[in-house]
Amino acid sequence: MNLTGIPREVLLELPALPPPQGVKPNFINPSSLRDECNAIITLLLIVSTVSVMIRLYAKRYIAKGLAFEDCKLSKSSMIAMY
Repeated sequence: MNLTGIPREVLLELPALPPPQGVKPNFINPSSLRDECNAIITLLLIVSTVSVMIRLYAKRYIAKGLAFEDCKLSKSSMIAMY
């Protein structure tokens, strides 16, 4: 296929390849996994926050003292949530 002489704007509107047999392209409203990803990220953020809170509670009230790594853990947790 000789494409010389075709304006660049027209070439940019052409598809790179035709879709496979039986597949109808959907460029207007394509499928997305955004909602599932947001749900998983939210769930894991909740799980990690609860884990950090349990650890800090146990170190503070059960082990009777926080160490330097606990302060770093809480700071890094806050940064990760941001």
